[in-house]
Amino acid sequence: EDADDDQILIGTLFYSDTFSSVSLDAFNSGTSYSLYARIESIGPLESELKFSTAHRRQIALVDCDGVRLKFILWGEQVILANLMSVGSTLGLERPYISSLDVSAIEGKDEFCLEYGSATHLYLVPSILQEERVCVSLTQNQCQGSKLLGSVGVSQVTLPRDAEGSIDFSNYPFRTNITDIRDKTTGISLYGVVTDILSDPNASGVVFSLKVEDATGAIWAKLQFTSNWSLGRLGHGHVVYVSGLSCKSTNDCLEVLWYEKDEKATFINLSCLPAFLASSCLHRISTLSQISKQRKPAINICRVKLREIDQSQNIYTRLSHRVCGQFIDEESSSSSHGGNLHCSFCRVSCNSREGSEVVRCFHIMITLADEETKLYAWCTGQSASAILHISPDEFCELPEDDRLIYPSSLENEWFLMTLANSGSRNLGSGHRSSHETEATCWEITRALKI
Repeated sequence: EDADDDQILIGTLFYSDTFSSVSLDAFNSGTSYSLYARIESIGPLESELKFSTAHRRQIALVDCDGVRLKFILWGEQVILANLMSVGSTLGLERPYISSLDVSAIEGKDEFCLEYGSATHLYLVPSILQEERVCVSLTQNQCQGSKLLGSVGVSQVTLPRDAEGSIDFSNYPFRTNITDIRDKTTGISLYGVVTDILSDPNASGVVFSLKVEDATGAIWAKLQFTSNWSLGRLGHGHVVYVSGLSCKSTNDCLEVLWYEKDEKATFINLSCLPAFLASSCLHRISTLSQISKQRKPAINICRVKLREIDQSQNIYTRLSHRVCGQFIDEESSSSSHGGNLHCSFCRVSCNSREGSEVVRCFHIMITLADEETKLYAWCTGQSASAILHISPDEFCELPEDDRLIYPSSLENEWFLMTLANSGSRNLGSGHRSSHETEATCWEITRALKI
C-alpha cells in the first residue's frame, strides 16, 4: 500500500504540464504552468555576483520524463532552500519563466524557473525506505559485545560517526534540551533565543547563543567561516538549528555548530515571511493570549495600529548590514576615532556611506485588537512594511510631511509576528534609550491586510 498520499495528490494536480511543454514565448503571451519535479541537487549560496547585490541559489529539478530545468531563488527567497532536500518532490504552481540571459545563468537551456509574485510552492520531503527487522520472540542472552546463539536474532545498533559519537543526522526529529547527552552529533533543536554574545578571545568568528525550550536551556557555540551570516537575530526569536554536536566542558554540556558543515542549517522562524503569507502555517492569537505565553512559540496576531510614538517622530538609525544590529554613533565617535563600530560583531565598518552600513527605522507602536492593547517596537524590513516607505525615501520628504506621516497610518490592520524580546537589545550594555521595560515585544514580520 502506498502511504505517500501527499505526493500522489501533488502529482495529480500538477501532472498536466511537463518541462518539455514549457515555452518562453507562450509564457510571455500569458500562459501559466503547473509543474511537478524531483529535486536533483541544491547549489551553494551565491553572494558575490557581478551583476546584482542579491544572493542567489540554484536548484536542479528533473521531471518524470527525465527533462531537467533550473529553479532559481533570489534575495530573501534563498532561505526556502533550507526546507528542501535532494530527492524531495516539488510542485510549482505558476512559476515565473525567465531566459538564461536575463538571469545570468549558464546552461544549455533556453530558460529557467523563478519564484514569482504569483508562484505557489508545494513540497513533499523524501522518505527514506524503512527497514523491517525480524527479531525472535525470546531474545538470547548477550555477553560482552557478542551475541550468544545468534540464530534468528538481529542486533540493531545506533549509528555513529567516524569519531564514535552517536549520529542523529539522518533522523529529523526535534531533540528536547534535557535529552541531549555528551558525544552526540546531528542534533536538531527548536527553541527561543534568550542571550547571544560574541567571543573576542576565540580564533575565528565565534558567537555563543543561549537557546531555551520547554524543558531547559543550553549554550550553542556558533563557528562561522568568515563573518556573521544569519542576518538579524534578537532576543525572543524562535529558531530551528540542525547539524549540532554536543560535548561536555567542565561538567557542563554545550552544543557546537559549524557553518561549513554541509548538514548545518539555521532558520530564524520568527522572521520567515511564509508564516504570514500562508494561512495553513499559523494560528492567530490575541494580544492577551501571547502576553501570558511562556513557551517558545511563533506568535501571529491580527492587530491594528493605534499610535506611533511621535516623541522622536519616526526614528532612523544606522545599522550594520551584515547582522542588522544598530550602530551606536556616539560611542563610535568617542571610542573608535570617529570610525563606525558594530558592537555586536566587534568590527569597524567602512564608512558612513559604505556598503556595510545602512539606515533603518526604529519605531515604537501601540497595537490593539478587540480585547487589549500592546506596546511594541520594530526595525528593518518589518518597520518599512508598516510605514509603506523606505528610510531613505522618508528622509527625503519635507519636514512637515515627516511630522504628519505617522497619523496617516493609524487604524490600519496587519498580520504580525511578535517576539518577546524582554526589553533587551542584543549584547550586554547596548540597550537603546527607546527600549523601556514596557516595550518588550518586537515586531519581526508584518503583512498589511
